[in-house]
Amino acid sequence: MAYLFGLFLMPNLYASASLAADPLKLFGFESLPYSGVTENGALYGPGFEYVAQVLKSVNVDFAPQGLPLPRMVQLLEETPAVAVFLARTPPREDKYQWLSEISGGDEGFIFISKAGAPVVASFEQAKGLKRFVAVDNGAPAALLRANGITDIDTSPSEGLNLKKLIAGRGDAWFTTTSLGRYVIKSESVDEKSLVVGPIILKTQFWALASKSVPSDVVEKIRAGFDAAQKDGRFAAFRARLN
Repeated sequence: MAYLFGLFLMPNLYASASLAADPLKLFGFESLPYSGVTENGALYGPGFEYVAQVLKSVNVDFAPQGLPLPRMVQLLEETPAVAVFLARTPPREDKYQWLSEISGGDEGFIFISKAGAPVVASFEQAKGLKRFVAVDNGAPAALLRANGITDIDTSPSEGLNLKKLIAGRGDAWFTTTSLGRYVIKSESVDEKSLVVGPIILKTQFWALASKSVPSDVVEKIRAGFDAAQKDGRFAAFRARLN
């Protein structure tokens, strides 16, 4: 009887061991320079490479996957995973386990308009405009709505938002400093053709983990980020963005 009981347990033991060995999902969405997504869903970009390097340094096995931002946010609720980054905002504070800030300290939300338009320096001033462009399901669109601005044409990538602005599909593009600068540069758009407003709200971009990631794994990853801050790897990553 004991022999048969042991045979009965063996498949379950193997299943548990297999489950424990499953790699952690590493999610990212189309938002260069932090993360980009190829047509087949592969992740790339300086931010992804930095986070992947930290995970490797602390021997956390991971499987990268690029997703649309709304899908990524949904899966973070359902799956043990790490994400390359999200803006750390009050509504998100208790939804995730925050690992490390990966923005450089000068990150903030800004309005970008076409040349000839007034500089938009506040949400109150923005209410005088008709339509805005912002990324799907992201912090910019949420902030616009929270401040009473609801006519928003959303896109899955900031590159598309810039193109919409240039095409006249919005009076202003609401984004963040690093994403806006990177997209304008990568699309070879003359900065003189745009009006970049001042930071109206500071923010931080953080690597994060879903609530279902075990606490010991979270602490191991945080220790990896702390080491990267001290040994120059974080500074080297940030230098690539400037």
